[in-house]
Amino acid sequence: MVLKRQQSQAFVLLNILSTHLQSIPFISRLATRWRFADKGTKTLLPVSYNNGHELANRKHQRHLQLIPLSPYEQFRHVISRIVLVTMAETPPQVLPTPIGLKKVQPYWHPYTTMAKGRWLNRELLEVVSTEFRDRSMEYYRYALESGVTTVNGKIARPETILRNGDRIENIVHRHEPPVTSTPVKILQHDVEREFIVVDKPGSIPIHGTGRYFKNTLMEILKDEFGLLTYPVNRLDRLTSGLMILPLSSRCASAMAKEFEKNTVRKEYVARCKGEFPEEEITCEEPLLTVDRQMGLNIVHPDGKPAKTVFKRIRYDPNTDSTVVLCKPFTGRSHQIRVHLQFLGFPIANDPVYSETKIWGERLGKGGIDITPSDERAAPAPPAHLEHETQATGNPESLTKTMAEAGTTPYPKLLPRETGEDIGMGSPVPLSSEAVGVITRLRNMKDEEEDWGRWRDVVFRTKGPLAPSNLKIKQYPANQRRRGKGEFVQDAASEKIVVRSTASATATGVSGARIYGGDGTSASDNASAASTPASLDSDLKRDGAVVPGQENGAEATDAEESMDDNLAASSGAAVVSEPGAAPPPPQLTVDEAVERASQMEADTGAITAALSANAFCPECYLPLHPDPKPEKLYIFLHALRYTTSLGTFETPMPHWAAEGWEWDQGNMPKLVGGQVGEPEFKWQEISLMNARRGAYALRVDKINLQLQLISFLSRQEDRLLVTDPKALQYIYHTSGYRFPKQPERIELTRLVFGRGLLWADGDDHKRHRKVMAPGFSAAEAKAFLPLFFSYAAQIATKWKDILGNTADGTAILDVTGWVSRAALDVIGQAAFDYSFGAMEDADNVVGTAYRNVLIDAFASPSDASLFSWGLLQYMPRNIREFIVDRIPSSRLSHVRHTAKVTNTVAAELVAEKSAALLQGKGNRDIMSLLVKANASENTNAKLSHDELLSQMRTIIMAGHETSANTFAWAVLELARHPDVQSRLRSEIRRAEAGIAARPGSEYAFTTGDIDAMPYFNAVVKEVLRMHPVSFVNFRQSAEDDVLPLSRPLTLASGEVVTELPIPKGMKVILSIAAYNRNKDVFGEDAHVFNPERWLDGSMRKPEAPVGTYANLLTFAGGLRTCIGWRFALLELQAFLIELVGTFEFGLTPEATRVRREKCIVMTPTIEGQLNKGTQLPLRVSLAHSE
Repeated sequence: MVLKRQQSQAFVLLNILSTHLQSIPFISRLATRWRFADKGTKTLLPVSYNNGHELANRKHQRHLQLIPLSPYEQFRHVISRIVLVTMAETPPQVLPTPIGLKKVQPYWHPYTTMAKGRWLNRELLEVVSTEFRDRSMEYYRYALESGVTTVNGKIARPETILRNGDRIENIVHRHEPPVTSTPVKILQHDVEREFIVVDKPGSIPIHGTGRYFKNTLMEILKDEFGLLTYPVNRLDRLTSGLMILPLSSRCASAMAKEFEKNTVRKEYVARCKGEFPEEEITCEEPLLTVDRQMGLNIVHPDGKPAKTVFKRIRYDPNTDSTVVLCKPFTGRSHQIRVHLQFLGFPIANDPVYSETKIWGERLGKGGIDITPSDERAAPAPPAHLEHETQATGNPESLTKTMAEAGTTPYPKLLPRETGEDIGMGSPVPLSSEAVGVITRLRNMKDEEEDWGRWRDVVFRTKGPLAPSNLKIKQYPANQRRRGKGEFVQDAASEKIVVRSTASATATGVSGARIYGGDGTSASDNASAASTPASLDSDLKRDGAVVPGQENGAEATDAEESMDDNLAASSGAAVVSEPGAAPPPPQLTVDEAVERASQMEADTGAITAALSANAFCPECYLPLHPDPKPEKLYIFLHALRYTTSLGTFETPMPHWAAEGWEWDQGNMPKLVGGQVGEPEFKWQEISLMNARRGAYALRVDKINLQLQLISFLSRQEDRLLVTDPKALQYIYHTSGYRFPKQPERIELTRLVFGRGLLWADGDDHKRHRKVMAPGFSAAEAKAFLPLFFSYAAQIATKWKDILGNTADGTAILDVTGWVSRAALDVIGQAAFDYSFGAMEDADNVVGTAYRNVLIDAFASPSDASLFSWGLLQYMPRNIREFIVDRIPSSRLSHVRHTAKVTNTVAAELVAEKSAALLQGKGNRDIMSLLVKANASENTNAKLSHDELLSQMRTIIMAGHETSANTFAWAVLELARHPDVQSRLRSEIRRAEAGIAARPGSEYAFTTGDIDAMPYFNAVVKEVLRMHPVSFVNFRQSAEDDVLPLSRPLTLASGEVVTELPIPKGMKVILSIAAYNRNKDVFGEDAHVFNPERWLDGSMRKPEAPVGTYANLLTFAGGLRTCIGWRFALLELQAFLIELVGTFEFGLTPEATRVRREKCIVMTPTIEGQLNKGTQLPLRVSLAHSE
């Protein structure tokens, strides 16, 4: 046979028909790839398989017969290769996966099974289409006709009757579902008696079955431990716990007899819904399997005897769930799960027996109605298989339309899609309720898991695809693929048809319609991306007409001629017998595929191109989104077995521990409440786990709370990071690979404008370069006298107030006073502008900034959290419109403040620019900024809007943070009078030394400040305990790996030394938690203790993170606070002046201070949030020493 290289460059499957090839076991087991040596030759050369092996025995190449696939296979494999595919002998490699999951590289696998008793005397196509859930009936018909699926090694017709001893084999490209990464633990290895005891994680099946082969307990033990096991009992895949596994047939025989005689005593632990009764309960309801395909069991009088004893261990009112000890005395399938459901306490996270979508609100309590019904009442097929009329034909139906089959349609069988096969495997007639339960379970499985069946509907028909039969919804291009369950829910009334384009005609193929892996027309893809997997421009809604198919017409003569020519040129046989179905359409290739065909032969390049559209590059199967690890197991654990070999048990699973809580969503905890509360708790839990290095804690299921829009309210993951090395990598090493999250960008723009804090990447570099001259160390030092002068103004006013009191004391709102002074400092230092805050002047800017953050962001409601969460799913222009325009009482204050500030900023910029043109100018920050921005290079300049936004950035970041930090400092001093007294003494000694300095006026310098060790220790401790900027929200821009300071133990039990994170992972950088990390700052990290900075107990950091004192208070790396020197000197000046003069004491209100979250950490009083920021302290003149 001569293979002519076609424009399509399609894949070709090797059908092993040659008797010579079948006689060579090595070749029949080896998977090898072939490609053309170059563009101009037809020579086939071997290409390495994924594991690097090549076909070594070249002399057998002459026996290979390459049979081209039908077009069905061609448009599944639209890339520039000819591939020989059989089976891989070597084990597939483990893939890098998200946290908590374990996956293997997809591989080719011949699935072999012997005919089961219930299959005998049934037609082959009926059996495979009803017994196997993976693919559609149409695919199985194709597989039987093409030899992909064989019976006894031979091609069999679909109507073949299965007999006893028949062997069915199907070659599949297996995509094993992921399992949890929890390691298999060997609890005991008895070499002499030849058995092991293991703790099996949930999600892992015992042996190869269904979709699993490599991710099975037996294979893991063989590959990782070199142990060949002989299991004699099973645990459900979803169940975790103890298993005794013989290592020899002799031990297996002995163990099997114990299980057969029911002498093995088993104990399980489960967590079930509700409050289980305190007394011991015995359930002896018989169990019956009513649907083998689903593995569904119910309580039924005709079932097998079953007995389970339950005893309550503990009820947890916080979760409304009970930990129960379960003792099964029989070994029926799903026995514990069904008995608990019958008693009204189903396992809390059981996806089958605790699912209201299947059982209704009663959840099967007391059993279901089992009265047989003559009314089968099989519900309509799932939405993704819905069709309009039989006249147009259903691609999933076994029965052909008359147009396809003439007068002899296929015999009527029982396709699974129609529900007519329900009850075929049941030993008893089913009730209407049982039929409904089975149907709902099947439909839920279809909608949530069965991507292959949906794919086949779009890919394959007997003739040009008639999309009007389908009710599917297009996938948006370049967006995250939603699960099929989400997909089908929206598809009830959608119809998509193929749009014709001129590109087909341009290639000389009039009206060609060839469909890619996602149902697209290849001829429509000329304007698509570089891969054929795009639904973006190739499908549209009702109203479009397929050329040549108007009114159900058959293909035109031109199309038939084109199909014949293509088929002949590719070596494919053209079916032309009378009455035969027309051949499937042939493949044409658009410009995008031609570009792909020019890519270098490196498999990785094409794999990357195809994987961008979430399709397998080898079999073109739509790829499943990775499940959450916690969805892969249930709260049922085999705890203890007693056999003749002894009694063995495992530790209690984590979900059975006292104090365990449902992780129902942590976003309210992170955004609401007080600063650091959840982070401190999670970090403490991690560090208490035997110091196993759990610094980076995975916070699962941060929910958007309100279930208003189903696909937007799905639970999402965040990664809370407090590990020093990981933080160093994110802040310093990674550059700009961790930008702000979309909703955080809008939040920043709303508050600060398009200034430095808003910018990212190259924009951030440009902003920082322009602003840097105004925040240099020299400029900060130059402002020190200004800081002292405003601190002295506060002191003067306080002395006046104290002089008018009888006892010389007064309760003063420290925050209010210092905030006003800090605003005036910013006005003078940054803009050479007077806000008049200390004089209570009615300045419009000063008034606008009072409590603006409290009013807008303190104590957010669930609705507010939900609204901000929605922003991440919207385009940028929509996000900006909502933030800027949608009416909101909370945001009105922020918007007013922005408007006022921009007006004043515009005036200042005009004034500074005019002064610069005249050769004048001051040393304030705005003047330096305007000067630095006077560059002729437009790419290096700030826009007018960006320039105005810097004023908002400087005011908000410069006065709120400074005032609040001072407030937290004096609060700690009021709580610790001994620290306050010692600090004041050091300040006064320094003052005396300065006053005695000859020839110098009285003034502190930075050198004087640095010479006060205890003072600086107090400052560092305040900044450590109370970082006013307490958290950063970031998002990984690409797949990345976080280095760790120490090995990390995940919740699954897996120990890792680095943490791979996928692109798009939301990352929470908790500054508050890191600043109290006990492994960095000591065991008393939660205690205010300035001595830690003086006594040498501080460890030398292995991974320096912060800019100042290794703290993250001023962030680090490229994102270091540009004004940190300014803020530090201002805090030091205010403390020297005010602590040196006054004594601070607590008030009753000060004992109820909250660390309020409102962009920055602000002191408020419990129950008085409406009064805004406040810190009332008792102030008096300090006594002279």
